[in-house]
Amino acid sequence: SPPGDGSAQRGSLRDALEQMALEGLQAGDLRRLLDSVDLVPVFTAHPTEATRQTVLRKILRNVEALPDTLCERILDSADGNPFYIEEFIQSLVDTRIIQRQRRGKSWKLDPERLGTLELPATLVALLEARLDGLDPDQRALVQQASVIGRIFWRSALQAIHGEKLITDAVIKSLSMRGFIYPQETSTFADTEEYRFHHGLLRDVAYHALFKYDRQTYHAQVATWLIEATRECGRAGEFAPVIAEHYELAGEQLLAADWYTQSGIRAQNQGAPAQARTFFDRALGLLSSASQQSQTEPDLMRRWHALAGRDSVLVTLGDTEARCVDDIALIALAESIGNDNLLAEAYYRQGYGLEMIGKYSQELEAYNRGLEAARRAHDSRHEALILGLKVMCEVRLGALDAAAETCAEALVCAENLADDEVLARCLTNISSFYTEIGDLARSAQLLNQQLSIIHRIGNIEGEAIGLSNLGYTYTMLGKPEDGIVVLRRSIDLAREIGHRSFYAYASLNLALALLRSG
Repeated sequence: SPPGDGSAQRGSLRDALEQMALEGLQAGDLRRLLDSVDLVPVFTAHPTEATRQTVLRKILRNVEALPDTLCERILDSADGNPFYIEEFIQSLVDTRIIQRQRRGKSWKLDPERLGTLELPATLVALLEARLDGLDPDQRALVQQASVIGRIFWRSALQAIHGEKLITDAVIKSLSMRGFIYPQETSTFADTEEYRFHHGLLRDVAYHALFKYDRQTYHAQVATWLIEATRECGRAGEFAPVIAEHYELAGEQLLAADWYTQSGIRAQNQGAPAQARTFFDRALGLLSSASQQSQTEPDLMRRWHALAGRDSVLVTLGDTEARCVDDIALIALAESIGNDNLLAEAYYRQGYGLEMIGKYSQELEAYNRGLEAARRAHDSRHEALILGLKVMCEVRLGALDAAAETCAEALVCAENLADDEVLARCLTNISSFYTEIGDLARSAQLLNQQLSIIHRIGNIEGEAIGLSNLGYTYTMLGKPEDGIVVLRRSIDLAREIGHRSFYAYASLNLALALLRSG
């Protein structure tokens, strides 16, 4: 189906039809025609047939000699759907079965045209009939607009319409006939924004297109959106929409790229579940594109999407799925033949094994990662792996080895001049000092880490740092100070949806509350 705008609402029948006018029928006339009538309660409160007849006659009260049979046929075909009534009345105006008299407020029913009237059995059929009533150029415009979405922009429509200029008269005619409505403001500067009167109308127009035409238009819309959003600095915001257009255009690789960008943005904005959905869609497209091409660019596409999902799974606490992705990342890095990626893959795997308590395997992963990092002269991953290796050796009780790794990690991180890496190392090194009983040194390192993390705006790092500091304060005999920072840690973990951090901080808070009496 075509991309949507997430909206299921529409205006009242009166407000919508007030905007319609065609061949002498003015908006005010239609308002008088529908004055003070609200169809929705009539069709949702199980009214009697007599009530429905009364309401329909009230709507059409200015029409002379309204036959009872016509009312019955309309109500039977509507089958409780007020939008059917709305569209059918507009179709009577379109086909001039109902015509405005030159003088007075009465409306004339053309019996000859009425005699040839065939009521569509369904709302979809009615909408198809209305589309068929447009001239070819107008119908083409409505169908092209449907590819853009429920909301569309005139510049985008012109881009896919081609060289022939879309005139104001054509746009106004479609608006007057109730197909589209102008919006008061536009998402993009220097172009008008319009909205389909109803989502179903857009869907009917969309599915009337040939598949090849739909795909061509979707690709053109994606190109237009890329240019328009980059000009206003909103490419990230529209990345999922661009991705969907490319997917519907059959451009699987481009769609995967934009879904990956969408996942990274969602992850950075603290929406891990949404990020996972985007990464899943990217990986699904890459799996089917060219039967998993083995060219390096395509393998790198898969790497970025898989690494993105791997990070999100940590936040979501889906350890089992994370471990599966870790193994896939190692295999992918080996296929690419890149030691930098291999170091990162083993770094990720080690962290995942720590989450399930497999410390010996974790240590093995770190050692392999260090080998790859040193082959590639990758100081960043070397420092990161050394920091985690400290904690692993502490858990295994290898304190002498941990002390050596501590010193090595700190030197490596400080030489790197990377605040984020240094902050992570400080967090991990602090655990060593906690284990050997030097809590004051541990608290000092954690405060240094938090100062860096807060400055660079890493919410995830701040959440875990505060949790560790709260625990350290509690063990130092300062549970009141621990409670303050632990509550802040819980708030941050909840904000970013990180279940593991939330659980750790909650356990540490329980201990602090217990110690505080």
